[in-house]
Formats: sequence, C-alpha cells, structure tokens
Amino acid sequence: EQILYFESCKNHVRIFFNQGEVDNKSAFIKKSLTQVEERLPTKFFFRANRQYIVNLQAISSIEEDIKDGYLVTMSN
Repeated sequence: EQILYFESCKNHVRIFFNQGEVDNKSAFIKKSLTQVEERLPTKFFFRANRQYIVNLQAISSIEEDIKDGYLVTMSN
C-alpha cells in the first residue's frame, strides 16, 4: 500500500513511497525492473512502460494522451 511506483534508473530501481501528508520518500535497490516485476502481485501493480511499474491503487486518473497512449496521474 505504501509503494506508489517503481522507476528504472540504469542498473538500479528507484522505489517511491507514499508518506501521507509528508513529502514522498524513495529508495534505490540494485535490481532490474524486470526482476522487481517478477516478484510483485499483478493484482496491484502494472508495468506501464519500460521505465515504470505503478501501483494500481495509487492512480488518480487515466486519460487518453494527444499521442498514441495514455496519461496516468498518480495520487501524489
């Protein structure tokens, strides 16, 4: 519940946490995004593209983008 999303950063993954009213915190782990994805429950997390995995429960809205694709707004 506290993880908002994962971001690929070269050979690390940055994890963004929801800290409520306080600024969001983040941490780095030395794994690939694919390795992280394999361990996540698909019921709650979605691989949006090559760079991000998002927590489905942390999405505020999804809109069609001007280009092909979608614009996802997170709760933070």
